[in-house]
Amino acid sequence: VASGFDYITFAIPSLEGAPVTLTFVGPLPAITSPVLIDGEQQFPANCGGLYLALELDGSALSPGTADGLVVSAGATGSVIRGLAIGGFPGAAIVLESTGNTVNCNRIGTDATGTVLRPNGQGIRVTAANNLIGGAAGYDAPNQISASLNEGVLIYGATGTLVRNNTIGAPIGGSPSLGNLGAGVYIEDASGSTIGGTGVGNVIHANGASGVAVTGEPSTGNRITRNSLAANTGAGIDLLGIEFEDPVDVGDADSGPNDLQNPPAIESAVYDAGANTVEVAFRVESDPVNATYPLTVEFFETDAAGNEGETFLGSATFTETDWMAATPLTAVFTPAAAIAVDDTITATATDADGNTSEFPLLATTLVPEPGAALAGLAALL
Repeated sequence: VASGFDYITFAIPSLEGAPVTLTFVGPLPAITSPVLIDGEQQFPANCGGLYLALELDGSALSPGTADGLVVSAGATGSVIRGLAIGGFPGAAIVLESTGNTVNCNRIGTDATGTVLRPNGQGIRVTAANNLIGGAAGYDAPNQISASLNEGVLIYGATGTLVRNNTIGAPIGGSPSLGNLGAGVYIEDASGSTIGGTGVGNVIHANGASGVAVTGEPSTGNRITRNSLAANTGAGIDLLGIEFEDPVDVGDADSGPNDLQNPPAIESAVYDAGANTVEVAFRVESDPVNATYPLTVEFFETDAAGNEGETFLGSATFTETDWMAATPLTAVFTPAAAIAVDDTITATATDADGNTSEFPLLATTLVPEPGAALAGLAALL
């Protein structure tokens, strides 16, 4: 690619607007200067509905480490969008420079998002401040599925944003679309944000954890408001050893995300008449060992009761709350429909962005104390 900012668009004639497939017989050259690769210009693509019409096929390449699109040093600020990328032995997209955006793509499937075309890896990030995903329209999310390893690998990078993507299977979709490794794997990387208000990711049916955080340098990785469900491993896994992050008194241990302790929920009451949830909880994190205040997010669990599938609400846990002898009681209107006997779980995130795992056991919602008596009286 020549120096300066370049634009690559597509207008390849196709039969009745069917997707066009570009099959590669040799490795692609690295991108070395800023470029916008815009597959949405291929008729009749529309990123608003993630309807794509251009497929990049790497299945003819020799097995090994042949990656797809590599955004290397010098290509800061590049944008890759509107492509279905599948069949590459290595990663579909590699971000080796800073400030790039990857959105409105289907990684690991055909243009429809239903036919598997696995890559060795989905997206590999090794440089700072890259964005994967978006909101809607031009700034559209990605579907990242069917990788033979991780859906997204963030290695040694800072400030990565992963938002509003489907990583693995869509809600209600086929588990066969799951990545064989973790949905998102963060290694020796810091300051990542996975999700966010209104831009949480759907991370379902992956072959390992939903989100894994490993390596001592991996701190400040905020995992917020995502839908995590049906993953083979833990929804969120610190240490890289699933279900083995110990809850220690005072939270003095160290490791990925400072091994932030999850909340302990003592009770959860649903008042159907008022449509409120009342949760009594505590976070076992001495202020000496965690940066306060802590943000606690509550979720309805997935069918297995292990992961937070549906965000319900949040509360703030302060140093004063820590000093109190009793659990903090939070009352909130749930952000999604729930019912008595549903189960809830939670995460804790300190002020530096270190998010915990989910607690080992979920908590069952019980009815508001007067509800059972009122129901009995109505029958008499």
